[in-house]
Amino acid sequence: MTLYIIGHGAIVNLGELTHVSKEGRLSLYSEPKKPMSFALGLHLMMQGNDKADPWQVFSFGDADTLPNYTISALREREVYWVQQNYQLPFRMLMSGVSEELSTTKRLCECPEVCASQDTHSCDGVLGVVRDGDIRLIACLGFGALGSNMGMTTRLSEKSEINQQINANLTIEQTRAEAANKELRSGRSDSALAEMNLLESEDPSLYTRLLAASKPLAESVVIARAKRRFTEVSPLDFLSYYEMIDEDLRSCLVGTLQPSQQASQLDAFAASFPFCDQGEIFHRWGLLSERDRSILTTRSTAIAKWRAGPYQALAEMKVALDSTAATDWVKAFLKFSTMESGEYDYSANPFYDGLQQKIQEFFDSPSSPRLKVWNQLAAEDQSFIQPLIGGPSFWQ
Repeated sequence: MTLYIIGHGAIVNLGELTHVSKEGRLSLYSEPKKPMSFALGLHLMMQGNDKADPWQVFSFGDADTLPNYTISALREREVYWVQQNYQLPFRMLMSGVSEELSTTKRLCECPEVCASQDTHSCDGVLGVVRDGDIRLIACLGFGALGSNMGMTTRLSEKSEINQQINANLTIEQTRAEAANKELRSGRSDSALAEMNLLESEDPSLYTRLLAASKPLAESVVIARAKRRFTEVSPLDFLSYYEMIDEDLRSCLVGTLQPSQQASQLDAFAASFPFCDQGEIFHRWGLLSERDRSILTTRSTAIAKWRAGPYQALAEMKVALDSTAATDWVKAFLKFSTMESGEYDYSANPFYDGLQQKIQEFFDSPSSPRLKVWNQLAAEDQSFIQPLIGGPSFWQ
């Protein structure tokens, strides 16, 4: 039976390969080792588009060429997008939502064991899903390792249906860019009204436009947030702010300069969505413990910030205030590689300050830079070398 799997995919374990179970088939709609636009994925779910030709098809015996991709969860808004666009008469699983794929899984979770078997016995995707015709709509890039190989935004042109899907994608991309331009112009009120009407009358098309253009998705968030901010108190606005997807919240920074507030508590609540991390950190320091307690109790977003990013900012500031280059390098390395959901620990002025101090230190021939370099582990040397050059560059 045919089954569609929709999620985020990546090559995490470089060089690890697997195989499709006997009498099975796996179709991949992203180009090999490339990420894929969500807009293309949504079009592949629409009525009649199950006839589209994939970029790759793997059958039993192709173990020497199938990377063991890791499939991870969709974001909340992406789940909604899929729900609005999936029109195919086949069973569909969403990673992070469907019971079979509730957690992140590789195609095969036991490559050493399953390699000698005709059928997967592991709890990986190919082990828990036994349908004969599996169609995977997901990115196939290098994930956290990064990739400069481009993105799959269109299908191959080898069939008429592929050509039609590509043409429709181009039309919607053009419409999304025009809508974004309107929202960013002086006609934002009427442009937002049009987007609100489209969301009500044709949610499928509305979601595809957002998927086609992240700038448009951000512009909609900004326009709606600005309007909402004028209608409610700063504390009540934080409740609205928490309904915005975490990876889109950062687009609000710098878009609004909150007016003078009656209290430090209101001033912080008003500035939290719109100011950069350095300013938020400073304003937090001006609050009383009582105000901090109220804010963390009333706002989940602020509570999460205080438990995670705030602690990181404080640690970076301590390192930045230190006179020891080893402290700068240690903090820089730690927060360059740390991941925590949607928060980017490198997006703040303290991190930028650490980077500047490190560059100035290693650029100076009179500094003990070779001594500090030799204290670094080999992997840390490799990570920081693009920033500072290294001994061979200094000679």
